[in-house]
Parts: sequence; C-alpha cells; structure tokens
Amino acid sequence: MDAEAGERIKGMLRMEIEWSYLLKIARIHGILPLLYQHLEAMQAGSVPATIMDQLRDHFYTNTRRNVILAAELLKLLNLFNAHHVPAIPFRGPALAASAYGDLALRQFGDLDILVHTREVLKAVDLLMSHGYQPIFPLPARREVILQRGEYAFLLASGEVFVDLHWAATQHDLFPHDLEMLQGRLQPVSLDAHTILTLSWQDQLILLCIHGAKHNWRRLIWICDVAELLRIHSEIDGRRLMEDAQRLGTKRMVALGLFLASNLLGAPIPENLRVELQADKVVASLGGQVHSRLFQEKDDRKIPSEDPIFYARTMDRMRDRIRFCLERLVTPTPWVLAHVRLPYALFFLYYLVRPLQLAKIYGLHTLRRVYHGKLAR
Repeated sequence: MDAEAGERIKGMLRMEIEWSYLLKIARIHGILPLLYQHLEAMQAGSVPATIMDQLRDHFYTNTRRNVILAAELLKLLNLFNAHHVPAIPFRGPALAASAYGDLALRQFGDLDILVHTREVLKAVDLLMSHGYQPIFPLPARREVILQRGEYAFLLASGEVFVDLHWAATQHDLFPHDLEMLQGRLQPVSLDAHTILTLSWQDQLILLCIHGAKHNWRRLIWICDVAELLRIHSEIDGRRLMEDAQRLGTKRMVALGLFLASNLLGAPIPENLRVELQADKVVASLGGQVHSRLFQEKDDRKIPSEDPIFYARTMDRMRDRIRFCLERLVTPTPWVLAHVRLPYALFFLYYLVRPLQLAKIYGLHTLRRVYHGKLAR
C-alpha cells in the first residue's frame, strides 16, 4: 500500500460502512488476511473493535492452518523424493511464499502437486499409503484416471486436501512436460526449508490460465498476479507475451495483466500497458470481470462459471473446439467411480457424459418451458 492508497482508505473509513458485508465479501474473495494486515498497519482507530477482533481471530486461525498445510506439503515432497517421484508444488503454500513472502497473507484450502504422467499411479499409491483417500472412489482399472489430468485426495483426518496433477491445467493449455519445467524451477523458503517451485514466469502464465478458466471470479486470483508483478518488476513484457503466444495463451495472460494493472495498480511496462488497453477483446473481457466481481447470486455468493467466457479467452480456434468437446464428453471422476465398464470398453465413457448432461440440462430446460407456459 502506498501513501495515496492509505489516504483514500482513511477517507472511506470515515464513511458509513456495512462491516458485516465487508467481512463476508472479503472472506469469499480470499482476502481477509490482506484486509487485516493493512487495517492493522494503518492503526485505523475508526474500525470498530469487534470487527478488528474478528479479523485478528481469522488471521491467526488462517495462519495456523497454513502452517499445518505447509508442514504436510514438506512431508509429501519428502515422501515422493524418497521414492524417486519428481514432484512440483504450485499454488497453495508455494505461491504464498513466493508471491507474498509470508504464509499468513494468503488463504488456501488444498495442496497442488504436479507429477509426470508416468508417475501418477505410483504417486496415488504413495498418497494412499500416507493416509489419503480419493474424494471419488478409484475405478477398478486405475489407469483410467489418466484420461483426466488431476484427481483429488483427502487425508483420513479430514484436515488436508491434495490435488494431484499430471497436466498443469485440465485442458492442456500449458507445457506440463516435467523435465522442461524442472529446468526452470526456482527455490523458495517454506517454514525454514527450501523447496523448488515453478519459475515466476511459469507461475504467472499458469495463474492467468487458472483465472480465465474460473472467469476471475475471486479477487485473490488477481492479487496473486499483481503481487508477482510487484516482486518481479524487471518483467520483460515482450518476451512474456511471446512465450504466451507460443503456448496459445496470449489473451489469457493479457487479461490477467490488464486486471492486475487496472484494478490493483500492478506495475507493467508502459508499452505493454498501451498494447493491453488497445486490445478491444481484452478490454471487453476485463469489463465483464469488473462488472460481476462482487455479484451475489447463489448460496456460494459468487457467480457461477461461464464456459463461453473461458472459450473467448483462448487464442486458437482448435483450443476452443477441443475445450467444448472435452466439456461435452470427458468423463468426470463421479462417472469413472460409479459407472463400471471393462477397460476394453473405455470408449463408452465418452457416451455417458453427454447423456448425463442431457439429463441434467434437458430436464432443467423442460421445467423452465413448462413453468413458463403455466405463468402465461
């Protein structure tokens, strides 16, 4: 926070604030620790004591949980290393340490670990030997799960979720060749230990893909990009965009930089800023994000994901077509767990997903039509 932002916040604090809404929306967007940090640093006496107490309680509760998750991540990395399974931690504790420099400043709920496709089944066995169980039962033929790209596990105590990845993104829009990524890993200090995580450039691209996939519905995802840009102010914008273009993710990265710059004042080179502002598609997508960032529509209090928005962020038509086909036919973990087919008939799983979608959305559409006729 700079002096100008501090003065603006002090001015806002003199207004009438609906504190219950502020705390609720900050929790939903994953920024309660940042809110507490800045208000505490400002020694803002106009904040009600009860509100500061709630923020402080959440901050230290979040800190304790993050320390537990970081310790568990170190155990898992040691476990994988002992069994010669190369693994890369990303997001979660690794991102908190590399982008914020402090585990306490970011909320995260699970551990993301990337392994090579050929090591997936071995990694699954190691997790289960360590007390983890898959969220969805594993198929009779475990190799079936390789068709997906990730699988979620929960520690028996119910305290820790692990997302095991073998494709950095579900739709394969990122170079997930482990040997290539390992050549660019960077060290980061985590709980007095040094671990290797993705380079900041790879993190930045991956964060922008993740944000686009989820329509940038949470402010914390924009904060992550902004913090990486602040720490690495030496960014070579031209090279970054060239790398993104080569991967087919230029628009996704452009949108992430656009949001971080426009909403949070993140520093980016002036020539790149001008280019982003002139991109009408990026500006349109950014406007959509901004307009619905704080909408509250359902019990989760954030808008549901819009696959059309995600498709618009893709550079290449072939990626859009592949995304649509995968969304229509790729079997979900639930399907793999509950529809048992012989491995020789695996291709039939690609018929189950369309039938499942037809059942869900077909009936929903019929109900809307029926109730619409009754209303007339």
